Amino acid sequence: MLLIAGAAAVSAGLLLIDRPTLSLHGWLVLLVMPPALQLEPLHTLATNGACLAALASWLLADGLRRDPMAWNGTLLLLGLCILWAFISLLWAPDLVEGRRALIAWILSFLFLFLLLQRTRSLEGIDALMLTIGLAGWLLILAGLFTVTLTGYDFTTRLQVLGINENMYGILLIIGLPGAMWPVMRAYGGRRALLMGLSVVYLLLTLAFVALSGSRGSALSLLIVLFLFLFSRSVRPWGIAGLGVLVALLMVAPFVLSVVLHRVGEEEGSELGGRAPLWAASLDFIRDHPWTGGGVGNGPFALHAYMAAATGTFNHRLDLPSHQPFLEIAVDTGLFGLLLYALMLASAVWSFASSRRRWLGLGAPPGYYPVVIGVTVGFVVSWFKAGGMKHHPTLILLLALMLIPAHLAAATGGGPKAQRPGRAGGATSSVH
Repeated sequence: MLLIAGAAAVSAGLLLIDRPTLSLHGWLVLLVMPPALQLEPLHTLATNGACLAALASWLLADGLRRDPMAWNGTLLLLGLCILWAFISLLWAPDLVEGRRALIAWILSFLFLFLLLQRTRSLEGIDALMLTIGLAGWLLILAGLFTVTLTGYDFTTRLQVLGINENMYGILLIIGLPGAMWPVMRAYGGRRALLMGLSVVYLLLTLAFVALSGSRGSALSLLIVLFLFLFSRSVRPWGIAGLGVLVALLMVAPFVLSVVLHRVGEEEGSELGGRAPLWAASLDFIRDHPWTGGGVGNGPFALHAYMAAATGTFNHRLDLPSHQPFLEIAVDTGLFGLLLYALMLASAVWSFASSRRRWLGLGAPPGYYPVVIGVTVGFVVSWFKAGGMKHHPTLILLLALMLIPAHLAAATGGGPKAQRPGRAGGATSSVH
């Protein structure tokens, strides 16, 4: 069995090394795979193998040819975050936890770096969006399986294949660009068919988010649909989504009963019990402003402060602050928080400043409102989530924001506008 498994692993590795995009996108699918399907140790081996294959294939395909790398300030600042996290091991009491957290940071850097290297054309975006869309549809099918074949009770929160109820809706929202992008790239009858499929995805996303009972995901999805209304290129999805929501309220209100009940309940307050966690985190930061507890050690060092604020979490010695910025500051201090905030801001700046060049390439204008809507919706839930400071979904959104600048750079910034000649005629620009 070991020989067979080894032979299969070697064959798969050779196949993936020769196909850089396949290995990278396979890694993406493995990172967001539902826990119930993660058969250990096979899942860990497959994830690590896909990571190594994606890195090796990039080195062979691009590195040996010395092709120019897609490099930017976001990657630089993320690298500095990792460097500071490594330095924080000097005062981290538990080096095992520190090493585990540091590896997670390094893998996040590799994931973002490779996504940018392999997505530098419209065809590359097509492939990435296809993978995102397939992952989203697999989650939709998993939700349908859970609702129809597992005896699900519509009065309880929907949990799909071990995915956290709050996380399931976020993953479905992240899948929206993958469902909508093919419509923007299609014409005629094919566009109508893909538009219908994307509306079905949106309808089922609304239903499953409501059944999950996640207030954060429900608010995020409503914000996404509302923002879609402000752009003509994606307004049909906003109208369709809000129309479906009204129809659910009128025809099948039981679908919304779970989330409406959780909105009305007062347990844990509107922050879901996070207020004492945030207060304890702020107290810890005041006492350790520059060093923090050391990478990976923040939650353990924070326990005494949480115990002083509330006894609710005494059974948890590794509870995060449930707020990404607080988690960063608790781990690596205010300097680490500054680097992290600058890293996120640099991605937003790159996205905003490359819009004109993106449109100059003749690329679908709907890309920007889709990414903006999904990002804003994601941040609403991400802001009060735990363990999401370098989650694959965040890295994927950072990549979607950074890709336009590198796509424009790879193609020379796109066609330039024509200048009028001296005699009043048009003069073609020189590329």
